[in-house]
Amino acid sequence: MLAAVIASVLSGIALSGSTPDPAPGWTAVEVESEAEKALGAARRALGRGDAERAAGHFERAAAGPRVIRAEALLGLAEIARTNGDDEALADAALAWTDVSMGTRGRTSEKPPRGAFDAKTGDLDLVALAAGVAATRAAAAQALAAEAAKWESKGVRRPEQLLSAAWARRFALDLARRSPAIHAALEDRLDPRVHAPRDAHGPTLKALASTAERALSRSDPGLAASAARILHGLGVQADFTHLRGDRPSGMARWRSKGAELLDRARSRLDAASERPWTVEELEWLAEDEGEAFTRDHSSFASPGVAVSPQSWYRVETDCGYETLLGAASTLEDHHARLVSLFGSDPFNDGSGSPRQGLVRIVPDPSGLEAEGAPFFWAGGFQAGDTTVVRHSVGTIAGLGRTLTHELTHRFDGALHPGLPAWLAEGKAVWTSEAYAFIDDHEFVDRWCNVTTLRQVRGRGHARLDVLEALLSGEPEDYRQNYSVGNALYVFLRTWDPRESRPLFADRLNEFEDDADARRRADDPREAFGDAFCDGEGGRPSSLPGFQEMFETFLTGFDRGKPAMWIEWYVTRRPRGVARDWVYDEP
Repeated sequence: MLAAVIASVLSGIALSGSTPDPAPGWTAVEVESEAEKALGAARRALGRGDAERAAGHFERAAAGPRVIRAEALLGLAEIARTNGDDEALADAALAWTDVSMGTRGRTSEKPPRGAFDAKTGDLDLVALAAGVAATRAAAAQALAAEAAKWESKGVRRPEQLLSAAWARRFALDLARRSPAIHAALEDRLDPRVHAPRDAHGPTLKALASTAERALSRSDPGLAASAARILHGLGVQADFTHLRGDRPSGMARWRSKGAELLDRARSRLDAASERPWTVEELEWLAEDEGEAFTRDHSSFASPGVAVSPQSWYRVETDCGYETLLGAASTLEDHHARLVSLFGSDPFNDGSGSPRQGLVRIVPDPSGLEAEGAPFFWAGGFQAGDTTVVRHSVGTIAGLGRTLTHELTHRFDGALHPGLPAWLAEGKAVWTSEAYAFIDDHEFVDRWCNVTTLRQVRGRGHARLDVLEALLSGEPEDYRQNYSVGNALYVFLRTWDPRESRPLFADRLNEFEDDADARRRADDPREAFGDAFCDGEGGRPSSLPGFQEMFETFLTGFDRGKPAMWIEWYVTRRPRGVARDWVYDEP
């Protein structure tokens, strides 16, 4: 009977065409936020009379929470009815029925009059949708019951735990189409595998064995997939705030995963065709771009392209639009950084640049597989390799993340060993201090007023916070981004006498003189030597510096702003409206 129910469910899924909510956890907050953005974008598109673009945004908003989803589906129904598209109208009717369904598998409210009236007069879409939705709800309940049975057998037969996890995951995907059904079953549908203690040992060995066998059988794609999982698990184990006991011996598995991944990628590179050029990618038609995305949806066979002058190689499993957008804009971000740093350490004019590698992934697990240092990271830089995450956004937004990480690449080549507060604070500034992708100069007096106000409002400009930050031991590493950004703007621009910024020259010397920073017994000593020398109006001690820094931040107070706030550019010019990238992965 269960097989028959699942078969019915699968036919219902094929009819619906809607996207289930994401897995539970911190990502759910992000998806809800994106749904709100998409709904707003849809309304604006309708206001401009652009129904096609509005429909695309409504579809994204329909993956959000109940209220947003219902409004988005009615918007899609209106567009479908106007276009005479009964198939799209049926999709919207089914998804709307799911949203309005009660816990007993029946709709608890009626749609607005005529909202789902098809052109075919004898086709009752609302009744058809109710039947499919009710069948799907019954299947979710049946799967939840089967999962409980398999779970109870897992003590003696651990493989049953995988069957239980599969059933819960399937049921969760079905139930989440209906908020009421999801709420009724949520406590029974934890999608995680409740493995016995120490079960990770055999799993790690199996991953390593799979990668080794795949390499011996000349299947580097499978080897790369297994090695990325193995490496990612090792990376996860290094994170702070893990749930439960920290597993032992994970450093060895992390190293093993990295070694296997290097071997697999070497084989893949040797067998792969030459990278695509931007011009070749631009020639692809829409259906060809979609096929490209599906053909390169994993790092077993990533999409690969080079920037116009081959300064960067881009690899991604995100999709066609992401690959094209990154490859075509990376050199603009590079050129802007050359203008800031005053030189290009990767191009000596010989025509053979030191090529950078950019890998773009669609989710946090991809960052971990590549070696992310923090669970909350959106990207990271390691030598000439840049890894960033891009999902449901614009190429302009991706460019700001890339600019942040490429700033670290430039600093690594020109200013090795920068303290974290300066490296991160500067990178935050570079990611914000321009308007358009093809701007090759930064806005010199740009500052993010919100960041400056938050630093002061949270008490992060206090002397003890500054001392901890400068010593490399902040309470939270993320203070390097916010307080570091405020410090960087202050040191770069503070000019109380409207003549020459007090600290700008010293900041340049501090960045350039890695030997002086290394010689100092205490990082605070190196900072004091550079910025607290008592000359040219500068303070003679760190407490004096802190008072001056506090004065600077106070000037941005919303209630009583200082006159000199006019020196700063506090509103970034609006860039050209960019289409959002909805690559399938």
